[in-house]
Amino acid sequence: SMLVLFSQAIFSLLWGFIGDRKGYTVILKWIALFYILAGGIALWATDSLVFLIAFILIGANYNGIFIATTNLSIHYAQPRTVPIYIGLTCLFLVPFSGFGAMGVGLLADIFTDTSVFVLSALGSAVGLFLLFKNENTEGKSLRALKGNNPQQ
Repeated sequence: SMLVLFSQAIFSLLWGFIGDRKGYTVILKWIALFYILAGGIALWATDSLVFLIAFILIGANYNGIFIATTNLSIHYAQPRTVPIYIGLTCLFLVPFSGFGAMGVGLLADIFTDTSVFVLSALGSAVGLFLLFKNENTEGKSLRALKGNNPQQ
């Protein structure tokens, strides 16, 4: 738990820095990659100390999800609908954060911690594929594509 909290604190600063400079979709790609790495580490770890690296990677992702999704809502929404999009984004993340943690704990009890990491890695691989497949190559927001960007 301490490693998860420590990595959350450190990576929150890093995710904000990266998101402001490279875009918040980049954070989602890194998060998916970290989940895949955590699953691989958990699958092949033979020592409990190596397994802790997987927990550090998972902790790094917790705040990154909130940072990326909230800022992507700001980036892609129409200016007048930004509060609605942020509210809906947070509303839809809550069930996954709360019930997801309970579901993962139940899966870990039924199976093993390693199986949960591997399942997460598989889901993240699908998510990473979809992020690359549906990527906006120009890096423009929907506002810019529609001509509704006040900064133009």
